[in-house]
Amino acid sequence: MVRWWRRLFAFSIRGSLERAALRTLGVAAAAATAAVILVVAGSVAPRVLSTFQQKRLDNRWTETVAAPAEVFEWVTPRGSSISALRLIRAASAFGIDLVPVSARDRTTETAPPLALNPELDAWCAAVVTDSGGPVGPVPETVLSTLGSREDALTEIIASLTDDERVVWELPNAIGGGSRVPSPGQLLKLHRWLTAAAVVSSDRGDEHWALAALEASWRLNQESLRRPEREMRLAGYSALELELAILRIMSRSVATETWQTRLDELDPLAKLDDWLLIEAYSLPASTKRGTLFEENGIWPLVLSLTVDPARRWLLMSASESLRVGIASLEPADLTTLDPDLRYVDAYNRIPRWNRMARAALPNPWPEWPSAARAGLAVELSAEVLRVEAATGEQIDELATRPPGRRPSRVPGAIWEWTAEPEGLRVRLVVEGEPSPYGDRLSDPPLEHVFESSLFPSGNTDAVSAVPEADTSEAR
Repeated sequence: MVRWWRRLFAFSIRGSLERAALRTLGVAAAAATAAVILVVAGSVAPRVLSTFQQKRLDNRWTETVAAPAEVFEWVTPRGSSISALRLIRAASAFGIDLVPVSARDRTTETAPPLALNPELDAWCAAVVTDSGGPVGPVPETVLSTLGSREDALTEIIASLTDDERVVWELPNAIGGGSRVPSPGQLLKLHRWLTAAAVVSSDRGDEHWALAALEASWRLNQESLRRPEREMRLAGYSALELELAILRIMSRSVATETWQTRLDELDPLAKLDDWLLIEAYSLPASTKRGTLFEENGIWPLVLSLTVDPARRWLLMSASESLRVGIASLEPADLTTLDPDLRYVDAYNRIPRWNRMARAALPNPWPEWPSAARAGLAVELSAEVLRVEAATGEQIDELATRPPGRRPSRVPGAIWEWTAEPEGLRVRLVVEGEPSPYGDRLSDPPLEHVFESSLFPSGNTDAVSAVPEADTSEAR
C-alpha cells in the first residue's frame, strides 16, 4: 500500500511540472508572436504612411516649387564646381580671398588688404543713390589697381563667363554648415567688377564693359539661389549695385537677353520658394538609410522600426511647416509689425509638432532687402524697355506719361511724370509708410529719361504736356 501511494504522488508531481512547463511555453510562444506582430506592424505601418506622405509632398513640390528631382539637387551636398575653383585662384591673384570656409571658421583676419578700399566703397554707394544721371568719376586709386592687375581681372571675368556656372559647395542639410566664400569678400569682388564695367564704358570699350557686368551678374545668381540667408543678403546688395550700373549703361544693354533676365527675376518669389524648400526638404536633408548599420539582431530590429517612424515624423513636420508657411500673409510697405504675422503662422502649427515649430523660418528680417532688390529689378526692367524704343517713341511717352502703375511689391507704386529734366519714373508709397517702407524708399528709386521735348530749363514745355490720369493705379 505504501508503495502504491508513493507511485501516485510521483505521477501527480510529474504531471504538475509538465503542465507548468507547457503553460510557460505557451506564454513564451504568445509573447514571441506578439513581439513579431509588433515589429512587423511597427515597420509596415510607418512605411505605408510615409509612402502616402511622400506622394503628397512630391505633388506639392511639383505644383509650388519644382519637380522633386530639382529640389533634391538644390539641397544635396556637392563640392564646388571647376569654374568656382578657377575663380578662387584668379581672385587670389587679384587680391581677394574667396577660399570657401565654414561660418564657424571665419575670422576678420581673412580679408586681404586690397579688399579694403574706402574710395571704391564710397563710389559704389554714390552709384546706388544716383537717379540715373551721369555717374561720378572712378577714383584714381581704383583706376590704378584695375590697370596694375588687369591680367588677374581678365581671368576672373573668363572664369565667370565660362559655359559652366560657378557653384559653391552645398550644406549637408538645410541650415547646416557649408563651405562658401565670405559674403563680404564676394561683395568686394562685385564692386571691382562693376567699377571695371564703368571704366571700360567710359573708354568706349562696350564689349569689355558688358563682359565685366555679365561676370558680376552670373556670380550673383549663385548667391541669390543659396540656402544660406547671409549669402542671399549679400546677393541683394550686389544686385542693387549691378542694376544701378545697368541703368547707367541702359542704352548699351537694352537687349532682349537682359530684358528677359529682369522679367524672370523676382527676389521676393525666390524668398518664398526657399521657405517652401526648407519645409519640403526637411525629410531629405537628414541622413537616409538605417540608423544602425552594424550587424546583429538589435540593429536590424531598430532599422525596421525606428527609421520608418522617424521618416514619418519628419514628413509630418514638413507638412505642418507647409501649413505654417502658407499662412504667412505678405507684408507691404505700410506694415508696422510683420513679426506678428510670423507669430500667427507659428500658432497654426500643432503644439505637439515641436520640430515643425522650431524649424519654421521667419522671413521678415530678410524681406526688406529682398523687396528693395525686387523694386530695383522692376525699375531696371522699365528703363531697358524704354531705352529699347526709338527717340520718337520716348518723346511720345513723355508727351503722355503713363501716370501710376502698381508694383509687384504690395503698397508700392511707380509714378511717371514729365519734368524739366525729362521723363521721370520714381517709387512712391501708397498710404503711410512704416519703418520698412522708409527703408525701401531711401535712397530713392527713380530714373530720368532724357527727351528732346524737354531741353534743360524749359519749363514751358513741361506745362504744355497733358497731365496723365493718376486717379488710380492701373
